[in-house]
Amino acid sequence: MNRRPNPTPPPWRDHATACLHAAMRRDWPAAVGAADVLIAEHGPGVLPDVMLAWIDTALTAQGITRDKTGEPALLLFGNVDTGRVATDAHDVNPAVAWAGRLINARIADDQDSYRALLDAVPAGMDQRYVTVLLDCCAQSCRLGPRIAAARTR
Repeated sequence: MNRRPNPTPPPWRDHATACLHAAMRRDWPAAVGAADVLIAEHGPGVLPDVMLAWIDTALTAQGITRDKTGEPALLLFGNVDTGRVATDAHDVNPAVAWAGRLINARIADDQDSYRALLDAVPAGMDQRYVTVLLDCCAQSCRLGPRIAAARTR
């Protein structure tokens, strides 16, 4: 998960960016369309890297730097529609809890946990879990400046 700067962007970057931008607008038909093209052109094997890119973009938008110590961060599950915040993963939808744990694994640079979480997606639920992660990242990007500002107060 420690990526070195690469001057050549991955070939899937434009489609992954289109997905994220559509999700930020909450334009789910466009997000799904971009995801379909991404998978058709590059295969489902790129999804772990695409998800890392979405997560990294969301973390950057919030001003969060990855913790190289391997320590997990405190997870807060915020509902952008209701404003309700939960701290217990058992209080949220399992796909949301999974997305939070995946993001946390990235923050902690915990490659083993990240891969284990990818493998833990229930059979037949891949699209649902990836969509939830995309939504979490998109809303984090959309609300990132406000979240980052609130953290510094």
